[in-house]
Order: sequence, then C-alpha cells, then structure tokens
Amino acid sequence: MPKSLGDRLRAAAAKAEGTPGERVPNNNSSPLSPSGSQVTPRTAAAFPKTIKVFLIDGSSKTLALTPEITVRQVCNSIAAKLDARWPSSYALFEVWEDGVRTRLSDKQKLAHVVVKRADLENKYRDLLLDPPRIEFRQWLYFQEADREMVLLEFADMRHQVLTGALAHKPQETIGLGALCLQHDFGDHSPDVHVVGFLTRQGQLGNFVPDYVTKDKPTDMVESLLFGMHSKLVGMSNEQSALEYLVQVATWPTFGMTSVPAQWINKHCSSEFDDSIVDMATEGLFGVNEQGLHWMTVDSQGLMEVMKSWEFAELNSWASSDKHFGFVVGDLDSNHRLVFATEKGGDLSSLVQGYIDALVNRRDRSMSTYMQDEEEEESSSNRLSTRSRSSMDLRGIGAMGEEEFDIWANLPFQPLQGAANPVR
Repeated sequence: MPKSLGDRLRAAAAKAEGTPGERVPNNNSSPLSPSGSQVTPRTAAAFPKTIKVFLIDGSSKTLALTPEITVRQVCNSIAAKLDARWPSSYALFEVWEDGVRTRLSDKQKLAHVVVKRADLENKYRDLLLDPPRIEFRQWLYFQEADREMVLLEFADMRHQVLTGALAHKPQETIGLGALCLQHDFGDHSPDVHVVGFLTRQGQLGNFVPDYVTKDKPTDMVESLLFGMHSKLVGMSNEQSALEYLVQVATWPTFGMTSVPAQWINKHCSSEFDDSIVDMATEGLFGVNEQGLHWMTVDSQGLMEVMKSWEFAELNSWASSDKHFGFVVGDLDSNHRLVFATEKGGDLSSLVQGYIDALVNRRDRSMSTYMQDEEEEESSSNRLSTRSRSSMDLRGIGAMGEEEFDIWANLPFQPLQGAANPVR
C-alpha cells in the first residue's frame, strides 16, 4: 500500500534527526541533554586537561581544554591544523547516546559542555573514563569543494548518500559507487572485481544505498558498478573523491538541511503570486547554499523542491521556538510567509550562517581580485567571474534577523493542529 505524504515526511524527518552521521542544524541553545543548570567547574581538577575531537573519517585531534576556550576557538584551531580554507563552514557537534547530534553554538565554553554531561557525584571519574563525544564536521555545504579538505568532505557526502539522507536517482547513485570503488580499491582488477565479490564480502552497502537494490538484483548492481569502475583506471583516491564531490554537488538537494513544517498563512493567498498559492501546506523546509526551499517527498522517498527563494530575495526573517517566517519581494510589494516548526531557531541560524559565509567569500574574492589587478593589468577580465556573487547578493550583507514578536499582529489563524503564533 503506498505511503501517505505524512508518512513520507515523517520518514524523511527521521533520517535527518535520528541517523548517526546526519547533519543536525544549529539550535543556538542548550543541547538536548537531560536538563539541568549549567555547571561551571570549580577547580582545575574538575575536568580533563585535554579533549579529543573526532572527525568524520574516524580520526581525531586532541586539544588542550581550558575553562575559557570557546567552541569557535576550537573549530578555528582544528581548521588551521587541517588547512581548511573556510573555517566558518565547520562546527562542533555534541553526540548523544541515541546518535542525535547537536551543533554547539560558537560562543559556548567547551569546558561547560564537557562537565554538564558528567554525573555530579562521580564527575571526575566519568570525565576521565567516558568523556562526551565531540565531533568536528561541516554544517554549511558549498558546491565548490575545499581542495585541502577533499577527503573529509568526501567522507561526509558518502555517508549522507549511503544512509539516504542525500538521495537521487539510482543510476546516478551507482555512478558514485564506482568512484568509491576506485577510492577504496584503486584500479579495477578483472580477476578480483567480478560480480558477486561485494555481496560475498558483505560490502555492497558501502558503495550504494539500500534503496538501489530494492528494485534491482544485486548481481545487476555489481555488474554496473564494476563496469563503470573499469573505466576509471589511473584515477587517484584524491581525484576520485573530488570527482565524487563534483558529481553530487549537481544533485537538487545537495547540502540541504531540512525540517518538517506547515505553511500556516496560506489562506492569505490573495497576497501571493500563483507559484506560492500552489504550494502544499505540509512539507519540508530546507536551507542550503542556493537559498530557502519548500519541499515535499515523493512516493520513492526523494525530496522534491516545490518553491525556492534565493537569499538575495529575502528582506528579513524571524523565528521563535515554534515558528519560522520570512519576507520576500520588493519593499513596495512583498510577501510574508510563516511556517510552524519546532526548528525555527535552527533555520534562522542556517540562514544567518550561509549569508555570513557568502558575504565573506564575496569579500575575499574581491580582495583577491584587487591584489591581482595590482600585479597584472590584464587580470581585469576576471571581474565578471570573481565578483559574480557580489552582483547576485546585492545588499545581502545588511540583512539580519528580526524579533519574531513584531510579527504578532499577522492577520492569520493557524491551520488545524498547528502551533499557535507567538503573542
């Protein structure tokens, strides 16, 4: 029996929140911990002198832990060690026992996060024997890969594809699996890489997600994988990882962080253009490098974008614990859309994060251009490509989040079952 839209949306939300390795957007608040007041270490012996931070590929970095060091300082330190070009694209995540990951806000003191997880009566023992797991990973994703971080970005994207968090047509996914074969095994060996090899080794799931083999026999999938793999001879593991990133970046939902939501002011449809009026009231709200997106989930479990708004279209946005809203359009003719979601703060943080990152990249590109202009006059033709984001973003750097309270007089009533608007 076909699944209803509601069932598909709930399944998609479960993938985003409950699967280890998935992106969890920032809530800019306290982690989802067994509540309690924040504990400040009283003595230097109350917490370890070092903290181990794990990377997506399973490796780790050990850093000195002091009472005052912040999450952003730790991120910047690790990014510098890894020669990451864009440190702001990375964040620290606290991993809970059920696999849920919570992004820590930049200003949090890491020592407070560590101590909060320990049992108060056995704090010192717990922190030494079973310290909380802290992970360093991307939270902002860009189509242009960081050449110094290719292998880490590849590990992250590969995990998202294999777990179904980032899904696309099976044939596209099989092509990515062939690049993974080249990365893991090197050049194709006709005597070893034959149909049945991956299945016998129990490794097929390391190269294609489960949904690929639901409608295709495993021997057919392996035949396609090895056929493509045989054409990649001579490609190094770094080259295959980079090609993987290039291919997956073309997928419509690449880098998408999505949350379930309801559009709750649709009945004011006379204010909106036809493309907005036609939107469903129940779906997934997503944010990525390209902007904001209202999506649904099709019968195959793939996210389908119904309507998108670029960051340059935003006039402002606002959030609360139960809402996220934004204004698009010209100042004289604009539309205000409000969505009921428990992840309003997460969405607001993502919007702010992407805008800040895009502005920083624009400024850095312009700075690089000006330096090149001084060194070589012929470089003037580079302006059209290097400053394209500047022209697209217009005055985006001046935007910011509004207080949701100022939206309290909106002339709408929530849909049946939706959360009440903030008053």
